[in-house]
Amino acid sequence: MQKIIIAPNWLRFLIIFLLVVGILFRLGNLDKKIYSYDEVDVSLRISGYTAAEVRQEIFNGRVLTRQALTKFQGVNREKNIFYTVKSVAIENPQHPPLYYIIARIWVQFFGNSITAIRSLSCLISLLIFPCIYWLCRELLRVPLSFPWLAIALLSISPFNLIYAQDAQDTMLWLLMAILTSTSLLRAISRKNISKTNENQQKNWIIYGVCLLISLYTSWQAFIMAIAHSLYIFIINQYRWNKITKLYTISVSAALLGFLPWLFITLGDLLRFKLFTASIQNSPQITDFPFLNLWNFSRFVFDGGMVFSNILGWCMAMIIISLMGYSLYFLYRTTHISVWLFVFTLIFVPIIITIPLSLLAKGKIFFWDEYFITTYLGILISLAYLVATQLYSGTFIRQNLWQVIFIFLLICSFISCLTISQADTWWHKNFSYGNMQIARIVNRANRPLVISDYQGINFGNVLALSRELEDTVSFQLISNRRIPKLSTNFDSIFLMNLDKTLLANIEKRYLVTSSLIYKDRFYLVYKLGRIRTSQR
Repeated sequence: MQKIIIAPNWLRFLIIFLLVVGILFRLGNLDKKIYSYDEVDVSLRISGYTAAEVRQEIFNGRVLTRQALTKFQGVNREKNIFYTVKSVAIENPQHPPLYYIIARIWVQFFGNSITAIRSLSCLISLLIFPCIYWLCRELLRVPLSFPWLAIALLSISPFNLIYAQDAQDTMLWLLMAILTSTSLLRAISRKNISKTNENQQKNWIIYGVCLLISLYTSWQAFIMAIAHSLYIFIINQYRWNKITKLYTISVSAALLGFLPWLFITLGDLLRFKLFTASIQNSPQITDFPFLNLWNFSRFVFDGGMVFSNILGWCMAMIIISLMGYSLYFLYRTTHISVWLFVFTLIFVPIIITIPLSLLAKGKIFFWDEYFITTYLGILISLAYLVATQLYSGTFIRQNLWQVIFIFLLICSFISCLTISQADTWWHKNFSYGNMQIARIVNRANRPLVISDYQGINFGNVLALSRELEDTVSFQLISNRRIPKLSTNFDSIFLMNLDKTLLANIEKRYLVTSSLIYKDRFYLVYKLGRIRTSQR
């Protein structure tokens, strides 16, 4: 194993500076980013309402104020926390309820504002720093440079930043993945194995509890458990010994504790309707191929939507090559108990998820949630590589790796600085263009937004309402019915309506419409002025 030198003073000050900058990035402009489609789903679950109830109440053709839509995006008097769990179980079973329960309690204390709900993810992201330090110390008993460099890389990682400012369960899942992995390493460490049976059992109980909490945080904890199982049985040479026995008992107890939610979600296969719909609507391989390796390079450099140009490709290939070398270096210079742990974290999710995705009618799971442990393993390997190379070998070699380290930091810093100033980013997915649409609608005189609940419209209408002024009204329809339009509005916007319905509206009211905004997910038309004689 390579010797890792304790960080010199200048490096310690740099790491502290990066940590402070990373915290400021996370806390800054929390309310400036657009509220996304996925965040609306979280707000809906917090409210305790189901999508079916919302459709019945507001998608009925009546003209509504913007405030009428906020009722379904936060804590209210009609629904308590029991309805939050019920809503998740019925319509969102692919997401276990723990995050929604915590978020519900959080907004009860701090309010339903965008800043309040996103601050929960921000706080959780800060808790990750001491946890990643603990993980690195358990994995490699070395001086402080390795875990502190891991914190430095994580603090200004653009991947970590974008989800630290999102009202989703991603940060909680990352936190639990780190804690569960750390508790496993602690349970099997030689120092703890030599302790009494009572102390050993405590460590395995801690692992079982962490795994159970992880299962109630994300279904991907099952994949992490498979990675851990593979690791345990390989390093024990597939022998049934004390470690494998205690591990099996801990995992079995965690799975037993998860059975209630498993029965709830699997009791009726129809409850997976939203999940299968999300698979059918997930990006195609030709659109967002997982093999576009820049997805992993976004841990260090994230150029947003401009990542598809030549510069983006070059940056991605450089960073991916460095990541690949870090894995090779880890394999060559550490014991199997170290590199195998990192490799299983990285590759087991890939090996399991991609074939399953390809079977889903040629679709693929593009969501980062499925590869949280992969990102975690990459962080560990990069930090280890930098920590061992900064002060080893010749003077020229040391200078080279110092330049590489500074290059990584500059890439991450520029990415985070850009993200912090932007009002939208690529991970906003369906809602990427909401801010631009909101600016158009807010500038209009007496505006009315008309839409239905087909496809992504349901979530995007609620997301868009967060960005609009109180002067904007909504008319939400169902079953592609032609709405009864009022002459009280000077500007009428038709958002993602069916072409046939759009043509019927034009024919019914003898007006024409003009396309004012278009992207991958949106078609927004502005309707001509409705006259009294045309009603």
